Amino acid sequence: MEYETFFLIAAALLSFCDFTVLSISKLDKDRKIRYSFVFVILTIVLIAVCYALFLQAFLSNNFSLVEVYSYSSSDLPLMSKMYASWGGARGSMLFLTFLLGICYFAIRFLTWKKPDKFNITTSQIFCIITIIFLAICLVKNPFERYAIAPIDGKGLNPQLQSVWMAIHPPIVFAAYAFVLLAYAFTLASMKTGRDLGSLKCFRASTQMAWLLLTVGIALGGIWAYEVLGWGGYWAWDPVETASLLPWLFLTAHFLFSSLFKKKSFTQEFMILVTFASLIFLSALTRGGFTQSVHGYSISPVAPIMIVFSLAMISYFFYLKRARKHPIFKLEVERTAKSRSSFIGFWALISIAIVCFAGLFFTNFSYNTFTFPFVMIFIAALIGGSFAEKTRFARLVLIVISALATGFVMILIKFPAIHVYAVLSLPLLFVAVLAVSYKLIRAIRKKSIKFGQSLVCLGIIVLLIGVFVSEGAKSTRTISS
Repeated sequence: MEYETFFLIAAALLSFCDFTVLSISKLDKDRKIRYSFVFVILTIVLIAVCYALFLQAFLSNNFSLVEVYSYSSSDLPLMSKMYASWGGARGSMLFLTFLLGICYFAIRFLTWKKPDKFNITTSQIFCIITIIFLAICLVKNPFERYAIAPIDGKGLNPQLQSVWMAIHPPIVFAAYAFVLLAYAFTLASMKTGRDLGSLKCFRASTQMAWLLLTVGIALGGIWAYEVLGWGGYWAWDPVETASLLPWLFLTAHFLFSSLFKKKSFTQEFMILVTFASLIFLSALTRGGFTQSVHGYSISPVAPIMIVFSLAMISYFFYLKRARKHPIFKLEVERTAKSRSSFIGFWALISIAIVCFAGLFFTNFSYNTFTFPFVMIFIAALIGGSFAEKTRFARLVLIVISALATGFVMILIKFPAIHVYAVLSLPLLFVAVLAVSYKLIRAIRKKSIKFGQSLVCLGIIVLLIGVFVSEGAKSTRTISS
């Protein structure tokens, strides 16, 4: 056994020791909880040492490691060797485990002086998550070696030799870590009876997860455009599509939180589906079950992840049943704003369902099936922005008028761009006016809804760019 593998096993055992102490201790009356923080320190140190040794293997051209041989070479630049360390399934999983270890340490460090029931439960749950990912690293061992070291490695895929490789994956992995952290807070609040919506730690983790996912997806689009040239920034690649799922669920969670009211039932469920979609994404890519430019070879990682997710999901429903809480509950009032939020919420969920279904079909027309729901979502944003001053019937009339304008533009053969772009532009124009109006009102009133309005405006501007760029796209064959 390599000593690096021994370190991973030791880290898992130390985490289990911390979990055991947390389970048998009597809250803040027991000093063992504070003393067990030593286990946490040793755990993060061992994980950090493992990743440092893994990185050193890349920098020193240690081609006896399978991962170094597969993703590096002696002529690769130093910077490229550094980010090649998370270029494969094993290295990326070790890096994600390292980030989870940091989160685990942060939780215990910030709460070890105030070990109340909620903090202890959160620590226990995240401790289990860390142990599971350490176990995955042991199954798909990043320190697997050849008996005889090759002279040189295969090198890194030219498409991955980009500065974006150093930025995009770490941001996405950090987003995943925050999603797992948010799910730990969710389960802990359900078990201890704390109101999820009132927890600052929960709000911070979900906000960071959404922000990092947004930045990660955007940077991935820029990277794809640079690599593919005029080939586009989004190809509905299975992994690209799957990465959109947690972002859609978190966006629905943030933009339409007015439907949740003071109860946290729906918030809990939205974090559940975000967690489930994230684990599915990881199993899809790390398990090698999809033909993707992001994919890896088939490995036993996927079954472990699926079993882990099923266990965590089952525990969620067990807590729901034990507390006799509804699994999912939206509170829709007879106001224009509430109705618009309800429509927008289900539009985003429908887009996510379409994206999920498309992963199992070849030549699936994502644009065709998602377009109606995108239009409904835009209409809901218009309704939510004008709702305070306009009745619901008038909002419907505004949307119908915008759509009618789009149909007229199609009939008069508006400049030759795609029919979807022509139909959507009038509605998007109204949406920009509506959300800008709401944003200005929020600024004047110094309302906390300023951030939500800014996000809505950003999404609309993004959609304008998507429709115009896709609509104006043309294909030419150039013969030499």
